[in-house]
Amino acid sequence: ERRERLGRERAAPPAGGQGRFPGSLEDQVKRKAEQEKAKVERYEKELAGYKKARRVCAEKWRVSTGKDNAAGEREKPEEDRGRSVRVDIFGYLRGKCLACDCDCRAWHRDIDSVPNAWGNLEAIKCSVCGHDNTQHEDCGQYPLNEPLKPNLLGHREELKIPGIHKAH
Repeated sequence: ERRERLGRERAAPPAGGQGRFPGSLEDQVKRKAEQEKAKVERYEKELAGYKKARRVCAEKWRVSTGKDNAAGEREKPEEDRGRSVRVDIFGYLRGKCLACDCDCRAWHRDIDSVPNAWGNLEAIKCSVCGHDNTQHEDCGQYPLNEPLKPNLLGHREELKIPGIHKAH
């Protein structure tokens, strides 16, 4: 008798239609749509902050290095393999050298070419003048990685990698 009662309780739907996923299908779809909308809004806010931080730092860098030319062309810190060679190991965009009688217009170091960069003092020295990163003007924390776009249901993006194709 006890087994039969347990079997009936397990087989019966929960009272009030409330189970593991409460609410109707429409409610669940609405909740999911609201969550995706919130993800997109958060991404757009993060992307705007990323672009603003880069723009502000680049402007300080142009003023520091004198790279704002009369023709109105606005130079940006050079990038190599997705990383700016004008950004130090700590993520700060560095401008002109502040050491006395130095002709270095902008800090330069390819961090990726320095072996064991975190344990090597060579990584904080400018490859142009040899002075430390702190002896160059600080133009601010320069974000290098753009925020990741959220994956939304039904909007699957295909990876576009040259030489790779989708198996059928």
